[in-house]
Amino acid sequence: MTCKSKTTYSVTMQREGHAECEAESRQLLAEIAALRAQIDRLLANHPALGQEPPPLTADQWRALKGLYLSHGQKVALGRRASILMAEAGLTPSRQKQRAKTGAAGAVNVYPQAILAQAAAELGLCG
Repeated sequence: MTCKSKTTYSVTMQREGHAECEAESRQLLAEIAALRAQIDRLLANHPALGQEPPPLTADQWRALKGLYLSHGQKVALGRRASILMAEAGLTPSRQKQRAKTGAAGAVNVYPQAILAQAAAELGLCG
């Protein structure tokens, strides 16, 4: 029996001794340190890994996720995302876009986590 849980810890201490539990703890700490070092190397070699994903419009997020949403659903997604941003005390950024007809306008862009939360609240994710 090894010290994998609190209930078996005291039994293990009595039967097999404290040394085995300490050895297991040292091994786990060494594995955690090795993983942290590997993560640090990855972040040093690939700085983009540590960054937040770029903000997207509701339609860009829909396309990224491979979802089909009607115009009304995209509008509802954007409205819900705006409400979530306001509740967090944030203001969505604006992105200029040109339509196929040549008309220009601006649309809100949101953090991807906000769009995912809004879609989940609206039941649009699946």
